[in-house]
This record gives sequence, C-alpha cells and structure tokens, in this order.
Amino acid sequence: MYRFFFFAFLLICFSCSSEQGAQSSQLADGICKCYQPLIEINEKAQGFLKRGQGHQAEGLITEMGLRNKQAKSCTLKLTEESKKGATLDTEKLKEAIEEKCPTIWSSVNELLFE
Repeated sequence: MYRFFFFAFLLICFSCSSEQGAQSSQLADGICKCYQPLIEINEKAQGFLKRGQGHQAEGLITEMGLRNKQAKSCTLKLTEESKKGATLDTEKLKEAIEEKCPTIWSSVNELLFE
C-alpha cells in the first residue's frame, strides 16, 4: 500500500518536472527569438569593425539601442505570460537559455535573474 503512494508521488514529481522543463525550453526559444534581431545587427557591426569600417559600425548604434529595447520588452512580456500560466522554474530556464542561445546570456541574466 505504501509503495503505491510512494510510486504515485514519484510519478507526479517527475511529470511536473518534465512539464516545467518543456515550459522552460519553450520560453528559452521565445527569448532567443526576441534577441535574434539584436544579434544580427551586432554581428553586422562586428563585421564592419573587423574590416576597418568603423564609421559604418557607428551608424548602427542607434538601431542597436532600439533592437535591445525591443528584445528586453519582448522577453519581459514572455516571462510575465509564463508566470501567469504556471510556476516558472528559473534554474531550468537559465539552463535552457545557456544551451539554446548562449550569446545573449549576459543580457538576459541581468534582465531576468539579478
């Protein structure tokens, strides 16, 4: 009898954990998409700098600021929507973001986790 309750408890725990893992993975995908335009403009600026075209890179600064603001807004909206639906496992979300789009980790870490 006790074994049944123990196994039922374990089953519930594991199913909740996998749901939170899937939710974190989905949210990380969304956050990566939020930051994709910023990543692209940043790569473009880096290319200009590598080719010694600093003036062209400077011309992208305003657009980079705008894309950064949009990415942050998009990310905050996604996380707020996720928090409404269920509890958010921040550790699983951190792991998913680090895995899926590590180039944005420092920006997202400051925005969401500090």
